[in-house]
Amino acid sequence: MTEQHRYGHGGNMYRYSPEERTKLTDFSANINPFGVSAVGIAACRDWARAIQHYPEPESRTATAAVAAFYDVPAEQVMLGNGATELLYLWFAEHKPPVLYVPAPTFSEYERAGIASGAEIRYFSRADFDALPLRVQAGEAVCLCTPNNPTGELLAANELQRWATAAQAGRWHVLVDESFGDFVTDFPSAKPYLAGNPYLHILHSLTKFWAVPGLRIGALFTAADTVQALRAKTDIWNVNAMASLYITAALTDRAYYERTRRFLRTEIKRVTALYRELPGWEVYPPTANFMLLRLPAPRLAAEFTQALARRGFLIRNCDNYPGLTAAHIRVAIRSAAENDALYAAICEEIRSIP
Repeated sequence: MTEQHRYGHGGNMYRYSPEERTKLTDFSANINPFGVSAVGIAACRDWARAIQHYPEPESRTATAAVAAFYDVPAEQVMLGNGATELLYLWFAEHKPPVLYVPAPTFSEYERAGIASGAEIRYFSRADFDALPLRVQAGEAVCLCTPNNPTGELLAANELQRWATAAQAGRWHVLVDESFGDFVTDFPSAKPYLAGNPYLHILHSLTKFWAVPGLRIGALFTAADTVQALRAKTDIWNVNAMASLYITAALTDRAYYERTRRFLRTEIKRVTALYRELPGWEVYPPTANFMLLRLPAPRLAAEFTQALARRGFLIRNCDNYPGLTAAHIRVAIRSAAENDALYAAICEEIRSIP
């Protein structure tokens, strides 16, 4: 497997010509099915004037908005050019000698750890309970909830146990909650941040708020860590448009609740559809994506290419450690789009002898 494939992601529309892109529906990236917040877009209407000035240093207005929305003290919030930038900054600062990564999960944890010199050690769900007893001081563990790509949620008591163990053992636990906004009654690790410098929470703001092209993410961590990272980061690391958009969008409660309300019912409906496919394994989704395993002898690489020819991009998951060459992931988009993808998949199945 090439490095490019090993660390590949969904959402890469640029593999196709501009004309081809207009004919494709992207189910390979997991973005809010309602698109951008109208309130956020309204705040960006005077973009021509906004881009003639430098962004606000350290994005203080946007930081205050994010802190208020997620109920975290502003001094414990750092914004970045997407959550991935913050991930790399965190690893560059802490440089853990060993990084424990669940399999399967988001590949950038491993890549950021390698970039900082960490030895990567995978662990499975079966190792979950015993692992905190093995991690040594200075080492790090990455957790993702809901996990990408399986959708598995960690319970509040599990998160508390990890946070407590990390503090007692003086090792770090980095919890990625980037898809948490999509989950009603989401069990977050944020209540365990207070007084714990070994718990760090990563949160993409581009997925739920539907602006992956603008790039904005948040890191919730100890105030001392925020200060250390800011001392090594460009004070304009979040652009003016991203700051304007997120500050306004976070006030759009109607958009927020509408998204959650829709997904509560659409997830159940879409799951029931895919469970009708003979031989397919359906991983119960909790957020706006679903992991599937194709029946033998179908391969994910071939199946994703076939769906692209039908106008749908889905995620080939054969590059995730812990998954197989038969795993795919599909986003949950609008009801009409979900039905169109399902119909295309059924047609593709029928076309294969």
